Amino acid sequence: MGTEYASNERAKSITLVVVGWLWCAGATVFALGNFRAGQDVSAFAYTASAVLAAPPTWMLLARYGVRAAPLTKAIAVVGTFFAGMAFFVANIPNLMADVKAREKVSNVDEVVVKFDAPSNCDGISAEPTDIAVRESVTLRERADRRSEQVSIPFGVNRDVRPVSIEPTMPVRELCRAGTWSYVSILQLPSDIGNAKGWVPTASLRQVTTDKNGRRIYGPADFEWVNGSARYQKAILTVVNRVMVQNPKCDAFNSQSIMMNKDRAGPLIKVACFGETEQTVDFRPDDATNGRSFAPVDPIDEKTAREACWAAAKERATHPSTVDISTFGGQFQPYEDGTASYRTTFSARNSFNLQLNYTIRCSFKGGEFTAVDIQESAN
Repeated sequence: MGTEYASNERAKSITLVVVGWLWCAGATVFALGNFRAGQDVSAFAYTASAVLAAPPTWMLLARYGVRAAPLTKAIAVVGTFFAGMAFFVANIPNLMADVKAREKVSNVDEVVVKFDAPSNCDGISAEPTDIAVRESVTLRERADRRSEQVSIPFGVNRDVRPVSIEPTMPVRELCRAGTWSYVSILQLPSDIGNAKGWVPTASLRQVTTDKNGRRIYGPADFEWVNGSARYQKAILTVVNRVMVQNPKCDAFNSQSIMMNKDRAGPLIKVACFGETEQTVDFRPDDATNGRSFAPVDPIDEKTAREACWAAAKERATHPSTVDISTFGGQFQPYEDGTASYRTTFSARNSFNLQLNYTIRCSFKGGEFTAVDIQESAN
């Protein structure tokens, strides 16, 4: 009976230690991958998991105590040793990469500075390259994973937080130094727009471009939310057509897909960046009906004013009573070809009362997109 009990206990102990070793090996592999990609938080989490890969061993000792067989104790000690070694194994490749990067930079006699790049860039291309990241990666102040993170103010309260680049964000590689790349985020004009810093080159992925160097977007370049996945093919067709036809659009904000619906059906909006941010509005059918997305010039102020005045009279109950203010009209054109005109007028309503109104007319090129009339205070 005692022999059978001891045999069962030993089998349980060995099983727990084997599980501990497997845990250690898996965590070490993930730690290495995350360190190389610059994912310090995840990497240290995996490293901690590797160091703690001996819980089965510790459980074994706690459960069986001094009754554990000498062989079991020996296996527990060895398992604990390997778990501790996981921490060093996870760090060695990164330490060596940092040393090589510093040696390579220190051997550069003359450095060419372009694209606002730091002075220790040694592999500067003739032109900056638009790329993306494979997974979320932290932006660093220097080409060193132990360097401080790039931090900027966020939100209304302007809380300072570190910057991370997500796979859907458009990024431009400005230059390289060893195994690191100096990049700029193209998310203008958001909080992190134009933020620059260092990331491991291994964390970058190439993006597809056409013969003119204009980006071609694919499914991996967008965040498909709010039901947008249903119209994925149409959205990709339109945004790639915009990239060909509209030189004012340099990159799309891949996290900006907005879905609305009106009587005509789904209405999709995607933000595009150039010198300024502009919104591309379209419907799924525009992917196949040949609609052009070439840039249009905004309507001029005189035409907008006359069109808005005419709209006020058309919508009044008694058009002949409309009295439009000829002063104080506000006209605002935008880079994306849209414009707005706002003014005030008075007119009699259905009760024959003379009331004051504010009218705001919106245009895309020379066409109306919206007319909003609100009663205003006397």
